[in-house]
Amino acid sequence: MISLLAPAVLAALIVVGTFADGRDLTLDARAAGLAAGATVIALRAPLVVIVLVAAGSAAAARALGAA
Repeated sequence: MISLLAPAVLAALIVVGTFADGRDLTLDARAAGLAAGATVIALRAPLVVIVLVAAGSAAAARALGAA
């Protein structure tokens, strides 16, 4: 059971870092990057591809007007 603690805490930190802005919840380009990265992880892509896809989708979302 203790072996699941580290991944759970890491997942919680990722979610808080992505969706929290002070005391408010926000959906912005970071959420698009996280969703794209999670999709590519589900497809079992290499780490370099995951990082590039997540960064590219976040950059595209920002370019299209997401805050």
